[in-house]
Amino acid sequence: MKRKIVKHGPSSLTLSLPMKWIKKNHLKKGDEVDLEVKDKEIVVSTGKTKTLKRIKIDVSDLGQMTYRIIGACYRAGYEEIEVKYKDSSELNFIIDEVEKACPGYDISDYSENRVIIKSLSIPNQEEFNRIFRKILYLIKDIGGSLVKYVKSNNLNKLNELIIKDRTLDKYSNFCRRLLNQGISTEFSSTKIIYSIIEDLEIIGDCYKKISQDLLDLKKKSSPILLRVIQKNNTQIHIINEIIFGFKELDLKKVEMIYKTYREIKMELKEAVNKISKEEMLLFSSIKQLSKITFETKSAFLAEIIGRGVKDDITE
Repeated sequence: MKRKIVKHGPSSLTLSLPMKWIKKNHLKKGDEVDLEVKDKEIVVSTGKTKTLKRIKIDVSDLGQMTYRIIGACYRAGYEEIEVKYKDSSELNFIIDEVEKACPGYDISDYSENRVIIKSLSIPNQEEFNRIFRKILYLIKDIGGSLVKYVKSNNLNKLNELIIKDRTLDKYSNFCRRLLNQGISTEFSSTKIIYSIIEDLEIIGDCYKKISQDLLDLKKKSSPILLRVIQKNNTQIHIINEIIFGFKELDLKKVEMIYKTYREIKMELKEAVNKISKEEMLLFSSIKQLSKITFETKSAFLAEIIGRGVKDDITE
């Protein structure tokens, strides 16, 4: 079924509802309906008829895989999980994952070898946008702090960055969960923003790995490796400006990312012959960080282009 969009006044567009559907649901002028926006779809309903998304799982004898299974159910958007387990160690894994990585989840019922996990929060666009911005802010903070701690030879503070990565994982889990629940966002494509969030979590893991490598090294790294980390932080800063600082695509900002990555590749090529053998593991981690950060720009670029030309209709 197709309907034409009609311009109604200077700044509004209207769409008529099928009369057959209106009569079937006993609607009249002045009644309210619910709209659910999902990317290019709008679902019109007469009331909240959403069914609870439930799942039953058995984690008996799965050990630490329990973490990943509970986390996967959370990201998939399940609102109630019945979990069967075998012993206290598995129960501990369940509780640990719910408390540390699944904001909005709560264990509401305990019985013999079984728990019920329920969602206490209602997804909304404002919360998604707020947490997504916090993900980017936290990555910028971790990258900047890493350079500061290495320059001041305050390597023990790197442990704090490893701990901060747990918060980053929690935020990314939350955002992916809301996307899987069909939440409407300010971005042009759910698939693209989902990919961006996954890449940002990997970038956080790379910073965590570099921090751990530096702690294991027990000394300041070569200056050339520190410069590479600083240049990578520049890439992160530019990406942040592209996604939040501009409503229209700025190709000069995109070119700055390419230019910075070319400089990073030259620095890494030079570093191979200058660093010690003990720094090779650190070198590998920094190289991975730079590569994934550069590759993330493709998804950000697709998001900006996907926004298209500004509408001539004001709200």
